[in-house]
Amino acid sequence: MLTARTVRETAGTTVRAWDVPVVDFGLTEVTCREVTCDEVAHTRAVPDSSVVVRPPTILLVTDGAVDVGGAGAHATRLRRGQAAVLAPRPGLSASTELTFTGHGRVFLASPGSRPPL
Repeated sequence: MLTARTVRETAGTTVRAWDVPVVDFGLTEVTCREVTCDEVAHTRAVPDSSVVVRPPTILLVTDGAVDVGGAGAHATRLRRGQAAVLAPRPGLSASTELTFTGHGRVFLASPGSRPPL
């Protein structure tokens, strides 16, 4: 059984990844919640809801509603059960930064970080 490791935890966002035993697949989970100004002032933490992905990437929201932005597009709201695909396209770099806001959980499936053998 695979266990997720926490990649980053900031004000309102937790990013976890599973180290799968194959080189051509990556699985990441982003859990986010809206952060109040008082929380930011109290913890002095800067909210950072960005995640770098490698297209093609499939996004699946399993809880709540999350606004996904970046990749040269306006933010899109995805609700529980909805999915989106970030497809490679001309002008889109090999690594693309997405931002996540709202209150929910989204899983990202993408090519692995190592080139296939």
